[in-house]
Amino acid sequence: RCFVHPLFIKTVDGRKFCVYLFGLHPTLIADIHDTIKQQLPFCSKHMCELYGEIYFKAWRTASGPYLIRVETGCVQDLMSAAVHASTMSLFNALRRVLGAFHGQKKARGVDEMLLRLYEPILWRALTAANPHVRRSAATLLIDTFPLHDPDGSLEAMDVMLQKQFDCLRSLLTDSTVAVRCVGVSGICRVLCVYWEVIPPTTTRTFLELLVTQSARDANAAAVRVAVCEGLGYLLDNQLSHLTLKEVLPRLGFMIHDRSPKVRSGFVALLLRVKHVRSIRFYNVCPVADLLARIAAESPHGGVMTPTAAGLIDLLLNSYMPYEKDETTQLRRCLSLCKKNPRAAVVFYMSVYP
Repeated sequence: RCFVHPLFIKTVDGRKFCVYLFGLHPTLIADIHDTIKQQLPFCSKHMCELYGEIYFKAWRTASGPYLIRVETGCVQDLMSAAVHASTMSLFNALRRVLGAFHGQKKARGVDEMLLRLYEPILWRALTAANPHVRRSAATLLIDTFPLHDPDGSLEAMDVMLQKQFDCLRSLLTDSTVAVRCVGVSGICRVLCVYWEVIPPTTTRTFLELLVTQSARDANAAAVRVAVCEGLGYLLDNQLSHLTLKEVLPRLGFMIHDRSPKVRSGFVALLLRVKHVRSIRFYNVCPVADLLARIAAESPHGGVMTPTAAGLIDLLLNSYMPYEKDETTQLRRCLSLCKKNPRAAVVFYMSVYP
């Protein structure tokens, strides 16, 4: 009942008592674990995180046979259950529980434990026939990246790191759209967080694949959207700006993508670029193409499309600089009218509805 009642789990003393129960007797651990697993499909996000906290503290304080039971009977069982979860809601619940360990990778012993327990599960799951298993395994790989043993040899660490790079690269060519989306988002996240330690050749290889392959995935608009979102996230790392300054202009064609979601995602990326000093959005996509897209995205029934609204926001300071004097504003207005009259109509209709 202690492990079932939310009011008990939500109190600090209640969780401390639950952690204590893990050390009462080795055979009791299995019963505790089964009780928690039965609750997870119906738990809130916060409750899953609290259960994860209990598991982590129980692991950290365990030793001898208790530690073996917690690792293999609880943590590794949760890993296997997450990889083979039948629904996304169940996977998300198990992922939140495991997040207590994934988020403590800096703590002593966590990295070694994650590698040891995930190794017999993860690599096999990444090549499984079931696409849901591959997607779940890919998500967990990204959550735990890099899997390594800090106390191991440099050669072993390099081999393991390269193995993970190869797995991430293979996700981009997976036959299932959802897996490719996870691969794109995951690679961008890994590059953003670990830009300094990833070899430059590996970084450029990943970016080249994103630009030449994923961004041109004709069979999945979701993958192309993931590229825009992922590169936008990568811009958060200032160290990436010099490289992205060369890469992003090769994506200018996405402004005319046949999918409205992709066009909207690309405009959102340009809006992120606008706030980066070292990259100019008009170098990523020529102004002529931006104006042509505004004209093509004319409001239907007075409703502005997300792409048109984003483009107007992007160009607002250029063609309606409120901080400038009236003469400058008029000159910019006339410039826009000459470049693309139809785009000018849509633009000023939006500015002055």
